[in-house]
Amino acid sequence: MKDLNRLTQFTDLGLDKALIKALAEKGYASPTPIQAQAIPGVMAGRDLLGVAQTGTGKTAAFALPILHRLAADRKAAPRRGCRCLVLAPTRELATQIGESFKTYGRHLGMSTAVIFGGVKYGAQIKALAAGIDVLVATPGRLLDHIQEKMAVRNAQPGRRYPLSLSIGIVPGDSAQSQDLEQLLHQADALMYRHKQDRRLTRSVR
Repeated sequence: MKDLNRLTQFTDLGLDKALIKALAEKGYASPTPIQAQAIPGVMAGRDLLGVAQTGTGKTAAFALPILHRLAADRKAAPRRGCRCLVLAPTRELATQIGESFKTYGRHLGMSTAVIFGGVKYGAQIKALAAGIDVLVATPGRLLDHIQEKMAVRNAQPGRRYPLSLSIGIVPGDSAQSQDLEQLLHQADALMYRHKQDRRLTRSVR
């Protein structure tokens, strides 16, 4: 295991060069404490529960290693599915996370989509149709898509839901969003319904 005290630069973490380039363009050279602690573990495929204050870079702490893993295992996203799912409780947080994935992955050529309730389905169905690398979604709207068989092609019993690498669960504070228990219950219902193997990354705000 790497000595966390020596991980003073993003270049020390072994991230893909395209990610390092995107970070440099944003003026980021050194990881925050939660990033230095979280990134190596997620890169190694371990589950993670992270707790830190607002503004400490929790989104990058899981987005960067997820993008690194996706880049290290290049493959086409499944039709009507995705390679990575991130669940967020509100449309505002989902949109913010989606923008972060686009910013950090700008040199990787990966697709990112964000889906949430309160808007029409058309554009979301179109985004999901060809398959995407990273899908950021609110649980309720994602379950709506699945129940209507718009997000899942192979939802028959015994078949695996075409999600693949990672699931990031990003709860907000109680004043901002539904509580953590409800969010996890919805996520567990989704995973049970489609018998999905998962690597679980939880970032608690």
